Amino acid sequence: MLPMHYRPSAAEVPHRRFELRPPHEKAASQWLDALTWALRFWNLAAGDSRISHGFRVICEENAKALEAARLGPRLLHH
Repeated sequence: MLPMHYRPSAAEVPHRRFELRPPHEKAASQWLDALTWALRFWNLAAGDSRISHGFRVICEENAKALEAARLGPRLLHH
């Protein structure tokens, strides 16, 4: 969920596919909080005019992926 996935190489921001992985068993209880904060980050970045249009599009895509994960099915732990 971190933006370092897009760190520039040769002064260019690569368009890498954002893949949301399920949480590790030990982190499952914190996953929803992390997802909420990541969603907030990507939505804020998508609306920030200081960020290039091309990267704001990437931010919007990432926010949509996180929102789908937030609304999707969840595993229940007992």
